[in-house]
Amino acid sequence: MPAAERRELIERAATKVFAEHGYAGASIDEIARRSEVSAPVVYDHFDSKLALFVRLLERTRDELLAMWMHTLAGEDPARIRMERAFDAWARYVESNRFASRMYFLEATGDPQARAAHREIQV
Repeated sequence: MPAAERRELIERAATKVFAEHGYAGASIDEIARRSEVSAPVVYDHFDSKLALFVRLLERTRDELLAMWMHTLAGEDPARIRMERAFDAWARYVESNRFASRMYFLEATGDPQARAAHREIQV
């Protein structure tokens, strides 16, 4: 499997693990098991659990910002653009339920993860 595909597999599995267990309860071993790789392979792609967590938060933030920029752009009245944005948000949450849950679930148990989470959400 190409490295980019494996990385995507790891990111998807990690998103679910972080959403289900929070940062403190997530483990690289569980992420590796769900990715069907070994823990060293996860570390080949990410320096640490924190680096993986930050990557996922940034990815989700960037997806949300792109979605909102697209749906809020244009010359339509604000009410129509807002309706589009809320509809797009609902579709995003439905199709990315683990990403949205992970993004809005407060990181606990690790001061660095909590700080990174707050900074990315701003």
